[in-house]
Amino acid sequence: MLYYISGDDTFNKNKYVNKIVAGKEVINIDMATCDYSNVMSMMLSVDLFAEPKVYIFEGFKGFSNKSEKYSKANIAILDQIFKCDETIVLLCDKPLNRDTTWYGKFGTGIEAVEFNLEQLDYETALETFIADNHIQITSDALDVLKLNFPNNIFGATNDLLKIWEYTDHQQIGEDDVKAAGQILVEHKIFELYNLIILGRTKQAITYLEIIRNEGISDSDVLLVSFTQIKRMYETKVLIAKGYTDFKIAAQIKISPYAAKQNRKILAHVSNARLEKIVQMLADFDYQFKSGTNTPTNLVDQLVIS
Repeated sequence: MLYYISGDDTFNKNKYVNKIVAGKEVINIDMATCDYSNVMSMMLSVDLFAEPKVYIFEGFKGFSNKSEKYSKANIAILDQIFKCDETIVLLCDKPLNRDTTWYGKFGTGIEAVEFNLEQLDYETALETFIADNHIQITSDALDVLKLNFPNNIFGATNDLLKIWEYTDHQQIGEDDVKAAGQILVEHKIFELYNLIILGRTKQAITYLEIIRNEGISDSDVLLVSFTQIKRMYETKVLIAKGYTDFKIAAQIKISPYAAKQNRKILAHVSNARLEKIVQMLADFDYQFKSGTNTPTNLVDQLVIS
């Protein structure tokens, strides 16, 4: 089955993808850096007796009609990829463009769904989001959340979901919102760092601008990055020793969920790139502590590394 999922409503897009995945193994493919020939070889060489997988193509744009030669060459590859028995999800921010060569060939087999945020005023949008997701939150806690994200529905709803998870779906109080503050800051920096280590430079630059606008300092970004690269390196060493996620979590004092996420990311990071970032952050640590460079310059260099 072939799906094309687009729109700016990330929450509902992810919810829809989770229904498609339904417990199957997921293979994420970044279309900004992928080589279609390698993708085809990987998909067509899967063991016939392996469990079904879901391939998620992030940032799929299709192919334009500007170069017939280019289009035909890639259409031939897509023809083999799309004819495989695996489930393929094409994730994109923009709606499906039906005026392209590749859509003309494969369009009849695509299930296209768009998830766009409703254009509501801030208060109504936040109330609707809370009601739709059955979140219980006190009025005092809601006031603190609004104070943290004035007129920023994306930031407010994103943090609200994470706090809802942290409280194990219990009523959110004012203390919960305040206590989650620093945890959420670290979580956002981890997300930025993971984009960096995976080489998703364009997404990292955009995300850095978002968290800067939310008031997260470049000093915090550096300090958390130093911690995260240490954890990444330790996780890689323990994976090589055959440790489970629970044993890794106990060894380096992180949650099993974080260990699992680190394992997933490391599966897509070469030893050479990991070592390069370790060396870079060691140098940045010296520059930061010695005062020979500013945190802003160092974070900018880290993001475009």
